[in-house]
Amino acid sequence: PGERQPLHSWLQSVVKRHEGVPALAGIMEGVHASGGRRLWEARNAAWTPAQHAALDAALKLFPATMETGERWERVSERVEGKSRRECIERFKHVREQVHRELARQQALVAEEEEE
Repeated sequence: PGERQPLHSWLQSVVKRHEGVPALAGIMEGVHASGGRRLWEARNAAWTPAQHAALDAALKLFPATMETGERWERVSERVEGKSRRECIERFKHVREQVHRELARQQALVAEEEEE
């Protein structure tokens, strides 16, 4: 997936393609499904639900066709208390978590098929 695709849309498309993977539903809510801990405890603990919602809304509002620097600048203007860099890092972190969970689930399926 391209970095320019809105976070919410991208996550929803991943979840649709991998229906039946319960941990992905937790990622969509920002909570790790196996244990109920926040995914972003360490470097993203300061993100409030309102800030995450503002990031999501801003990514939908400003199209991926915009120049990247301008787009992220405008996105960050909509997320109170967060810089351009913090918004980009948040997006990348969530994307990374989704990729990790998908890889984990695929490995489990491959193990089950081998048995």
